[in-house]
Amino acid sequence: GAPVRGRRALLRHPAEERTERVACRGAPVLSSGGRQGSSEGGLEALDALLADPGFTPGKHHAGALVDLVASDDEARSKPTVAALARVQNDLGRTIERRYATASDEARPRILRLAGKLAGSGLHTGLGELVTSGLASEDARTRRAAAQALGRIRGAPSEDALLARLERETDATVRVRLIEALGKVGSERAARAIAEASRDLVGAAPA
Repeated sequence: GAPVRGRRALLRHPAEERTERVACRGAPVLSSGGRQGSSEGGLEALDALLADPGFTPGKHHAGALVDLVASDDEARSKPTVAALARVQNDLGRTIERRYATASDEARPRILRLAGKLAGSGLHTGLGELVTSGLASEDARTRRAAAQALGRIRGAPSEDALLARLERETDATVRVRLIEALGKVGSERAARAIAEASRDLVGAAPA
């Protein structure tokens, strides 16, 4: 007769099994830089999972899903972010590892994801990761970090935004910093916004 595979295996979504088999063979769906890899079967399996509105990713999905957000695949990014927001495991270290090896093009997307997830309180270190993005040499990454800190809010985010605003020279980044401080809503932020806005007449982010 058919082998007994256990209750957990029997309850699995078929696409989840395919995704796990791809991962176990050492063939990641996407590279750490956020570029599509060679495993079309893995992408098809992820698509099937993401099409299920009740899909909640497990730990073995996390890396591939973060890579998918980091890619330039906008069609897959939105449902992937929504699925990651339902994760009940700590994704902090997974996101940090992906960010550390990501390309300059992928890093802003990872920071925006971190900003969206940080508010849940489940994922450790995301506030620190986003704050580190303000020190990037790449203006796109600094803009993304500012946006993400505006989502996270709180005193540490405000301190980081104010400190960056004092020394930021790129007008497009300064706009994002001011927008983020506006979401913080403190009196100190309001004073900084009023002062900085006088220097930004006519400036707009790229």
